[in-house]
Amino acid sequence: MEIVLKNRKSERAAVIATESLPGVWEITVSSLKYERKDANTIEFNAPVPANGETAIRYTVRFTYQ
Repeated sequence: MEIVLKNRKSERAAVIATESLPGVWEITVSSLKYERKDANTIEFNAPVPANGETAIRYTVRFTYQ
């Protein structure tokens, strides 16, 4: 998965990106630390530079029972 956050302001921004993940899952690789909010939700706190962008990349393994 990839999330691209763009900032067109002349100041740095802090963005909270929330993702919903159904079923049983495990993040195997992530370019940014995340917090597991509940069984189906994670949040990334992403700094986005002024006039720039930040890409959050992660791999998730889903298990359906």
